[in-house]
Amino acid sequence: IRPLPASGQCEKFGDPITLDGEIVEHDIDYAAGDALLRLDRYYNSAAAVTLSDGASTRTPRWSWGYGSFLQVGASEVVAFRPDGQRWYFRLQGGSWKAVHPITNTQTAAAGGWQLRTADNRIESYDAAGRLLGLSRHDGRRIQLHYAAATGWQLLRASDDYDRSLAFQYHAVPAVGLTALQSVTLPDGSAIAYAVDP
Repeated sequence: IRPLPASGQCEKFGDPITLDGEIVEHDIDYAAGDALLRLDRYYNSAAAVTLSDGASTRTPRWSWGYGSFLQVGASEVVAFRPDGQRWYFRLQGGSWKAVHPITNTQTAAAGGWQLRTADNRIESYDAAGRLLGLSRHDGRRIQLHYAAATGWQLLRASDDYDRSLAFQYHAVPAVGLTALQSVTLPDGSAIAYAVDP
């Protein structure tokens, strides 16, 4: 038996099934040498999510590593994580506080939000809650580029070394969504994805 980590959350190994019967899976389809630019896939049997504007670019219950977003309210912000978790922050005394004892912090920034994770990564979001970029303590960054200024469909993730992942989508009429069709990697090769009908 291991003690509960300081984060207050149990560690997950492999593809666990939670006590609630929730199936959780994490796969890495691509990682650059420094592993900052990467293509992570998450499955959570209890985490079908529709974005705040009603659109979705994800197959239900599957999400991508750059799929974090915020749902912003007047006194509460919910950070939706790619693995299906939700982190809640409430406005208390003029600052945003985590609802349960986690070491993540949320702050309002000019024109948007910043979330500092327990591993010291900073995630930047616009005022609508769309993830714009990630940075680490050593200054390395990932910038995210979307289909339109207010769109939620991720087109490209790029790093400081001029490497990028390019995302292509297709319509899936059977489920009424737009799903990821392929991702072009920095070397020009591509990974294709399919949706089970």
